[in-house]
Amino acid sequence: MDFSLLPPFSGDGNTDAKLWLTSFQLLTTIKGLNDNKAKATLPLLLTDNALRWYMSLAQNIRDDFSLLQKEFLIRYGPDERVQWQKTAALYQTVQGASEKVEDFIANIVAKGTELELPQTQIKHIIINGLKPHIRQFVLQQNPETVDDLRQSARLAEVTTTDSTKEQQTLVAAIQRLEEKLEAMSVAVSSRPEFKHSLRDGGQWNKRTRQQNE
Repeated sequence: MDFSLLPPFSGDGNTDAKLWLTSFQLLTTIKGLNDNKAKATLPLLLTDNALRWYMSLAQNIRDDFSLLQKEFLIRYGPDERVQWQKTAALYQTVQGASEKVEDFIANIVAKGTELELPQTQIKHIIINGLKPHIRQFVLQQNPETVDDLRQSARLAEVTTTDSTKEQQTLVAAIQRLEEKLEAMSVAVSSRPEFKHSLRDGGQWNKRTRQQNE
């Protein structure tokens, strides 16, 4: 039976045990294996430390696919300390400057689901990591679910983006106008008649001061 799509599990700590077991379960379902065939196939995909662990199990555990899976996760699944560290790290995740709302939310949902966090907690983590102006808009909408949150965040993102573009266009127009006025000022001041006018004006001011004295 071909299970080449699933790499062997060695138990060296470099492979997510829960994800690996989920992949194994999906493959057994696709191939139509019942529990008896699944429990017989599992050890064929174990190597090194994991295979030695399997060989050390009591026979009643090896004969019960449900118990076998449970023991597998107890032995190789993440412990509570690791779970807490990953959850804490997730709370520190913030939306990147150029990161789209959809991508940020999808990332948090995927990691939160992997950690088996409740939807309410995942929602709070997402809101906490959104850009400030998007977060403010979302909080005003008071979303009840992650899907509600996603819709509000996307609306805020689109609205803000359009507004920002308009502001950038206005600023650019003002800058061009200022540059044009400055160029006109330089052009006028460099004309000979303008310089002559300034010179005559200066002489007139000088004569006026002399007369007053």
